[in-house]
Amino acid sequence: MRNKLEITVCKDYDGRDVYCVLKHKLSVGETQIRRAKKHIGSILLNGEPVFTNHTVKAGDVVTFRINNNS
Repeated sequence: MRNKLEITVCKDYDGRDVYCVLKHKLSVGETQIRRAKKHIGSILLNGEPVFTNHTVKAGDVVTFRINNNS
């Protein structure tokens, strides 16, 4: 079963990285982020897989997919 969290980046988070958005805006835990990094497509920016150190801009859409099978 897959669930997802999604948020549009506001101007306050413009220039920050994906990790910061996941941790502070979506309240995703460090362990969940670490596990998701092992699965391509679990962390997306505007529909494309990205690393957590990728810089976001206001208006970008960050998606975090939770894989409950792993």
